[in-house]
Amino acid sequence: MVIQNQSDKNMLEKLGFCFGKRTAHTSRTIMFSELDTLLSHSMPEATKVQYLLSIVELNILNKQTLRSRKLTAERLTELYGLSQDICIFRCMRHLWYADAKSRPLLAFFCSCTRDTLLRLSTEKVVSTSIGATISTSDMENALRTLAPERFSQATLTSAAQNINSSHTQAGYLSGRSNKKRTQTNPTPANVAYALFLGYLEGFQAERLFESFWARLLDIPTEKIHELAIAASRKGWLDYRSAGGIIDVQFPNLLTEEEKRMLYD
Repeated sequence: MVIQNQSDKNMLEKLGFCFGKRTAHTSRTIMFSELDTLLSHSMPEATKVQYLLSIVELNILNKQTLRSRKLTAERLTELYGLSQDICIFRCMRHLWYADAKSRPLLAFFCSCTRDTLLRLSTEKVVSTSIGATISTSDMENALRTLAPERFSQATLTSAAQNINSSHTQAGYLSGRSNKKRTQTNPTPANVAYALFLGYLEGFQAERLFESFWARLLDIPTEKIHELAIAASRKGWLDYRSAGGIIDVQFPNLLTEEEKRMLYD
């Protein structure tokens, strides 16, 4: 993920991306189970206020204390935004309700847009051969390189464990203590979301299939094209190919204001 200038960064932040040092992974994972429960018990068009009310006041996530409920609400907000006004969350939510099988990877991709440490850690995992082991100490070493002298040893260990758990929830790793690299199985909805994120960053045409998000799909480029065509049939994107030229657009996922922001 490469940001060309401050203007691009400002635009991406308006769309929901985050670039700061703050990370939920020193204490939590991507919290897929909590997100799944929250969205399953909420209306598809729920507002941020309604989500927070469900977590803190109605306690639909069954947390034992008010403090735990509030912390859960804060972390889920950090990871996902939980607002229909945030482009990357709104579009993830649209695909979430359209295809249940896509949800773990949708959650992972969305949280990667908002958690810099998690986003950086994916290189360690995706570059690891299928079947190879990624231990907590392996991830600690990777994080130590990515964020030198940033964390105490105890916090580093906690972050490494949580990041490995997040990759497990998404399907990149399997196992409990000894994590092994596994092959993901993305769906057309996952491909639509990955290409959409690349599109927001400014990638177009064939370059969309070479972006950070396309690589994170963990499948060959030709397979991404196949799933993109399937996503196009479902109306999640517009995929066209003529004379070896690929064009991908997202007319149904962007608001008019977002279109103006991107095209300007």
